[in-house]
Amino acid sequence: MAKKRKELLQNNQRRVARMRIWMKQAEEVPHGDEHDHIRLLFYFIAYEAAYQQEKVSKEPQWKSFNRVVSRFAKIEVLKALQAHRQDVENLLKLRQANPYFWYKQQVQNLKEWENKFKHRVESSLTQLDVAIEAEQRVEVIKILDLLFENLRLVRNQIVHGGNAGRDSRGRTQVNLAASLMESFVPCFLECIETRISKDWGNPPFPRVGSESDQECKPPWLA
Repeated sequence: MAKKRKELLQNNQRRVARMRIWMKQAEEVPHGDEHDHIRLLFYFIAYEAAYQQEKVSKEPQWKSFNRVVSRFAKIEVLKALQAHRQDVENLLKLRQANPYFWYKQQVQNLKEWENKFKHRVESSLTQLDVAIEAEQRVEVIKILDLLFENLRLVRNQIVHGGNAGRDSRGRTQVNLAASLMESFVPCFLECIETRISKDWGNPPFPRVGSESDQECKPPWLA
């Protein structure tokens, strides 16, 4: 039991250390159009360092992580939502940052699509206000998942070459996403740090060897 607890603490300390490294990288990047896509990617790496595990669950790991964080750090997440409500609203309303914009839908014409998109956005904004005003955990989880679907889409546009810097279109979504990740990732870090003894799962790619590029056994054989 003591050995398992020690391993658990080491895993979580490694998770926290990885987050801090990439958050520091993001903090050292200047704010502004020229650099926001870089800041966004660094914050996303820190976010993925927080939730990624060796085992793959049926539910996307990031959604499971958002649910756990919303349970333990609801107040911090709510404060971030309240402080950046306008940015959240702007990102949810922005077509290029919305998955619904890019996926083919069963619609007859543009007018029908416009109506469905408008309804989707209005529903998202209603959930945002309910989460902020009612302060119910289930509503916080819903809006956090919706928000991160949009944030991940913005991230994907960058890493797949669709948004390549200040000369690209769609800079607003990158600026908004970088600002929001800068606000939310510290909440996630604090949630893990203050619950270091909770089992957050084994992080992927554990540290192997004690020297740079050292030849060693595979971790699953060691």
